[in-house]
Amino acid sequence: MVRLEFSIEIERTSEDIFDVVGNPENDVNWQSAVLAVSKLTPGPIRAGSQYRHSLNILGHTMDGEVEISERQPASGYVLQCVCGPFSFETRVQLKPAKRGTLLDTIVEGRPTGVAHIAAVVLSRRRRGEIDRDLRTLKRLMEAGEL
Repeated sequence: MVRLEFSIEIERTSEDIFDVVGNPENDVNWQSAVLAVSKLTPGPIRAGSQYRHSLNILGHTMDGEVEISERQPASGYVLQCVCGPFSFETRVQLKPAKRGTLLDTIVEGRPTGVAHIAAVVLSRRRRGEIDRDLRTLKRLMEAGEL
């Protein structure tokens, strides 16, 4: 298993942050690898909502489908993806902090077979990208741009 953990404090309310990060269609505004997102299921965002992400990973464009498996407004969500040999779960939690909200993110991948080697290499690169993306989210949210 590959596990990546991140934590960042953002000087905004958990409701404000959840409005951005709890809607996958906003990912294109702050995640560098996300080229486009389209909602696949009708209705409001809820557990069971599915999305297609178009991503630029290591210079290649790839599509993947994700599903929100848990969603608790202003508190967090769980997003799951099963994309061929790469499957992962992203868990986001929002907690009160001294000057805003602490956003904790855990990404766990369960690669199988030969994909395990590729996943370890990819996770090292993605760790830096995700860290930069979270700093971008913080900057944009604190500036009121998101």
